[in-house]
Amino acid sequence: QARGRDGVPALDMTKYFDSNYHYMVPEVVADTVPCGNFAPFLAHVQLLRSKAAKPDAVVPIVLGPVTLGKLCKYAEGRTASALVKDLVPLYKELLGELSKAGVKEVQLHEPWLVMSDAETEEVRSLTTA
Repeated sequence: QARGRDGVPALDMTKYFDSNYHYMVPEVVADTVPCGNFAPFLAHVQLLRSKAAKPDAVVPIVLGPVTLGKLCKYAEGRTASALVKDLVPLYKELLGELSKAGVKEVQLHEPWLVMSDAETEEVRSLTTA
């Protein structure tokens, strides 16, 4: 995805807000259906918890659905609010899996909500999913 390959162009890269960090911009097309593959993340959390002197001190950090939705590039016919609505059940599933694994606390980061100049109506439409 970063370099592309024959017949598949590389994803765009852009700055993560006003930082010097960059990310590959996810592209959402008309038939995109989000699905979760949490096994690698959950395995990593479990590994860290098993090695920690205080397993409850391991607090996973997850980028929130609103910020993820706003950082994507959309094909015609798709919107951030529609993607956020599709993502919410996956986030619920992830949080449930983390809870089953014994994780008591998760940091859900939503920097777009505080770092953007978003209009209140847009924020409301994205956060009511």
